[in-house]
Amino acid sequence: MKGYLALQARQQQLLAGLRDDTLDLFGQHAWDLEQPELPAQYVELLSRLQDPATGRWSWDERMVEAARLGGCLHRLDHHVLRLAIARLGCYLRLPEARHIPAGMVFAVNITPTTLLEESFPDQLRQLLDDHQLPPQRLCLEITEQVALHNPEQAKRTMQRLRSQGVSFAMDDFGTGMTSLGYLRDLPLDYVKIDKSFIRRCAMEPSSRMVVEFIVQLGRELGFRTVAEGVETAATLHDVQSLGIGLAQGYITTRPIPFSRPSDGWIFASGGAALLAQSQA
Repeated sequence: MKGYLALQARQQQLLAGLRDDTLDLFGQHAWDLEQPELPAQYVELLSRLQDPATGRWSWDERMVEAARLGGCLHRLDHHVLRLAIARLGCYLRLPEARHIPAGMVFAVNITPTTLLEESFPDQLRQLLDDHQLPPQRLCLEITEQVALHNPEQAKRTMQRLRSQGVSFAMDDFGTGMTSLGYLRDLPLDYVKIDKSFIRRCAMEPSSRMVVEFIVQLGRELGFRTVAEGVETAATLHDVQSLGIGLAQGYITTRPIPFSRPSDGWIFASGGAALLAQSQA
């Protein structure tokens, strides 16, 4: 009962955020470990809710579960997508945007329910057109659940959107029972290895072997690997030694508001000192 009441409270908080427009986006970079200067190439746009009493921003990972149980998951997905695409479309037309690397992508999480909607590709294409956002700038982060729901339909939808320039990342790999076959069969551009799995690599030879296999699979199939939850120099160095392509976590950038592009928080490089620290 206590858990149900907690989910209900989160659902009400989420609905209030959608209604009152107190749900916003924060950005967190992932750094390219295959280049000496560690340029930022990937930015995940994260949902955050503002507490009207304190003004503080936060997000509870069980919000998605609460939205699913409350029947507002579709609304949440589309709200975040519209917000992200509108912000990006405006930002990329500003003079500050000239510093953004040509290959940098901005990632938004979507749930299987949304991806598998028949109308989703057309709706997304219309949103991109309305806000003049090149599809090549958008990456959709999905979880393994999309393959478990309907792998064939997921593959068709992903292929259709990829043909238009949208890229795809599998998020939180290693937290569930994902088959490595999905990494082979789904048209993925990135595979994000969950922080719990990354941490186990330092202690468990079997986990390390799996990660090394995923990295090699990525080289053969054409997707890049991203280590999540990189918070220390030692972990960054370990991730580099594993051959993982990008690192995301507090040691690179903490999530910061994406609503003030004039702050100039998007940058192409600046990671030389970080790299030196990890190798010290």
